[in-house]
Amino acid sequence: MNTEGSQLEIISVHVPKTAGTAFKKVLEQVYGFESVIVDYPGAHRKKFNSQWEARKSQIKVIHGHFGVNKYEKYFPEAKKIAWIRHPIHRLISHYFFWLNQPLNKIENTSQRLLVENQISLLEFAQLPDIKNITSRFLNRREVTDFYFVGIQELFKEDLNELKEQLGWGDFDIEYTNKNTYSNYEKKIQNILSEPKLIHKLEEINSDDVEFYQAALKNREERINQETKSPKKNDKNINNCSDQLTKIRHKLETLNSRLKQTMVLLEESQTQDSSGQVSEPEIQEVSKNNQNKIDGENDSRLFQIQNAIVERFQIFRGRFEFAGGPIFPNNIPGVFRHRRGDSGGRPKYVDKNFQSANTNDSQIDNSKYYHGRYIYGGFFNGHFGHVLTESIHRLWAFNSSTYDGIVFAVLSPRPRRVSLPTYTPPQWFDQVLDVMGIPGAKCIFVSDRGMFEHLVIPEAGSELLLGIKEWYRPYLERLQERILNLTHNLRKNLTDLKLFLGRSHIPLNGSVAGEKYLESLLVDEGYISFKPENYNFLEQLSYLVNTKKIIFTEGSAIYLLELINYLDTDIACIPRRGNNQHFYPHIYNKCNKYIVAGNVENCEQLGSYNMEKGGKGISISKRPYEIIESLKNHNFALLKNWHENFFLDQEKSDIMSYIAQGYTALENKEAVYCLKIIEKYLEMRKTSLKQPQENSVAPMSNNLELSQKSDNIDIKSRSGRLNKIASINQLSTYLEIGVSKGITFNAIKIKNKVAVDPKFRFNTAQYATENVLFLEVTSDEFFRHHAKRFEPFDLIYLDGLHTFEQTFRDFCASLSCAHTKTIWLIDDTCPGSYAQAQSSLQRCRQLQKISGEKDGSWMGDVFKVVAAIHDFFPQYSFATFPDHGQTVVWNQWRTDFEPRWNSLETISRLEYSDFVELQGTIFKREAYENIFERIRHNFAQS
Repeated sequence: MNTEGSQLEIISVHVPKTAGTAFKKVLEQVYGFESVIVDYPGAHRKKFNSQWEARKSQIKVIHGHFGVNKYEKYFPEAKKIAWIRHPIHRLISHYFFWLNQPLNKIENTSQRLLVENQISLLEFAQLPDIKNITSRFLNRREVTDFYFVGIQELFKEDLNELKEQLGWGDFDIEYTNKNTYSNYEKKIQNILSEPKLIHKLEEINSDDVEFYQAALKNREERINQETKSPKKNDKNINNCSDQLTKIRHKLETLNSRLKQTMVLLEESQTQDSSGQVSEPEIQEVSKNNQNKIDGENDSRLFQIQNAIVERFQIFRGRFEFAGGPIFPNNIPGVFRHRRGDSGGRPKYVDKNFQSANTNDSQIDNSKYYHGRYIYGGFFNGHFGHVLTESIHRLWAFNSSTYDGIVFAVLSPRPRRVSLPTYTPPQWFDQVLDVMGIPGAKCIFVSDRGMFEHLVIPEAGSELLLGIKEWYRPYLERLQERILNLTHNLRKNLTDLKLFLGRSHIPLNGSVAGEKYLESLLVDEGYISFKPENYNFLEQLSYLVNTKKIIFTEGSAIYLLELINYLDTDIACIPRRGNNQHFYPHIYNKCNKYIVAGNVENCEQLGSYNMEKGGKGISISKRPYEIIESLKNHNFALLKNWHENFFLDQEKSDIMSYIAQGYTALENKEAVYCLKIIEKYLEMRKTSLKQPQENSVAPMSNNLELSQKSDNIDIKSRSGRLNKIASINQLSTYLEIGVSKGITFNAIKIKNKVAVDPKFRFNTAQYATENVLFLEVTSDEFFRHHAKRFEPFDLIYLDGLHTFEQTFRDFCASLSCAHTKTIWLIDDTCPGSYAQAQSSLQRCRQLQKISGEKDGSWMGDVFKVVAAIHDFFPQYSFATFPDHGQTVVWNQWRTDFEPRWNSLETISRLEYSDFVELQGTIFKREAYENIFERIRHNFAQS
């Protein structure tokens, strides 16, 4: 974009349905039509470049639908202005506004999907380009990053305030694009009266809710400040007071959930990690900090004169640090060493405060440093901790102002034990090079030292707490530097997919079985990326050019600490159960971040040299949960996944870990190695039972855990059905929905009946006296044909992929069953939002929009499981792990308790409900567990 000669003053971001069109007309009145250029999708955007070149010297304002980052890099001094609206009200308005548009004028694919298919508001909210739309337009900035954020519900009041700030003349306000959808106001009230729906919409748009709440709070504080200004006359004070009253009234009309969230946030800001209220001096920058060090960032810097700095020591049991700078008692909390606790609140881990006993007489004169220094934090040489806790104060350093950077070395040794001069690892020099900081400027305190002027910057990001919005501009500049440094390296690296595993460093902490998953991912085009095989710039080149990253929990991903934002999807495979709090600094740095599977699925077996420890080996209790999660979120197809192969690799990894660990032990004490085996056997004991007895199979030296097999392949549909048939010597079989007959013709049961409205194969080749093919609908079969057959032993339902039809087939088939009949219902576990659509056409449209490569369609059959759960207590059910099929058999459930108690409610369940309940009603179970349950129940009956 050629900016030479331009005089741009305002970047105005128009978030859809937030009075942006009305504001554009105000801008045109204030600055003149020729001084305002618009950037909207479609015809406007095609004309933008030519219009800009023709009149850029006149243009004062750029206004339209675009992300604020688009023009900010060209005009960093321009005032950024945005209008926002309560996210749920904005969403509803957007939904009905689009619904009201004629189809022949629609260009947007999501709008066309909405109008053509009349999708629900909840479905609309989950479309990728609608979810958290405000946050995406504003590039997830903080409210304070903008010159002005107006509230659409208070449009006139805020517009007058902006007018006063910018010294605008008079103008007329013309509202446009009012929603003319039939009975719009009534429909809004109906929607707002459904608390469950509103709750789901708020969860989907949680980023927008948080930003809107922050904007309201910021506005109230701004007006409160204005009312205190002595420069305002009584009239202005009264006006501000009136505005504040209106705001409070508006706030009271917002939903109660939003207000409760604000209260919780305010409470969390005044509590430290132990739940105690922090001292007042922790809440604001110290009044004693009179030295203005950096005019723009003085409130983020704290200076200590003649500061004593000691090396750090960790008291592991209490997770407290001793050492570092000796702080004055009034230092604000933001300058101290903090991490997040399990609730995401700041936890102070340092205890080094000034007291009457503080003695500087022990400082050697050779360790007194004259000049001005920046404090960088503690330094322990661990790659992950250095990048998360030792570089985020360095934003304040520049060579012209400061003489160096001070790090306090962290050591497990007591401070009374002297340490030699500390030399940082070589890779840290590369980190500093990327940041543009000379390594010679760093001082590593390994004992004790005193610094004439020590400046402590606020950390821009903190472990387990994440990045602070004010820090993003610095990271943006650093990211630009990285892109320039890696320009030539990145030329041939496009659309990469990376897997960062730990199987090659097992004694440093690993997940057993990872190698098998890694091989499947490599087959799908992933690069098995070992960072230690590349220099620092090469590692960054791969990361910034990748589109998908799957990594096993560990330090390799921490290079993202140097990056502001990547258009990348990232999945973490956990190896510790408290993983959900480990990576908050990634959540807002990428397009999508997930923890693959449930973190509770992760089980730490222990370490070869201690009971617990970060270098131990872990297993996934239910490996299929990781696989389903990666598939559902479009990270991989994993069509060749076989759980047995994974378990074989898992056993091999555990034995290899134990062998390597035992070799590494100096005293050859194998107690912890044995505990790993014991715990593993305990976790996998359900796979050790033999088919006909409850005793555990003898173990060989190579930890052979597999149970005896009857050679039936249970991974295929027909294999599962044949396995079920073998449990109770079943002899009659009914299949609803046969299609090509692949499953039906492979079933090894003597008497079989196939029902399908249109067979797609030559049935005459398979028909016999005992094998019948009825080319009718399932409804017609149950109405006219079913009564002539004896009750079936096994019934397979794989008909039309809708809840209504499949549930009707199940209910109708009860009349064709006996006390030991078993049902298998297909397609009960949709792999994505698109696959869960009851309409095949809608499924395909959503898959096209989202780029989903897996073409599966399962419909909303999963609701049948919910209906059986609530209305058929006499039937037990369980869901297989792979394809997603649910088996049902006659056994009363002792824990029966309806969840919805309404078929209408069940019929309106969404894919999000299915995902939410995967740990309970829709829980997947291991094959042998299910077969054993059925076998056990039938043996008792």
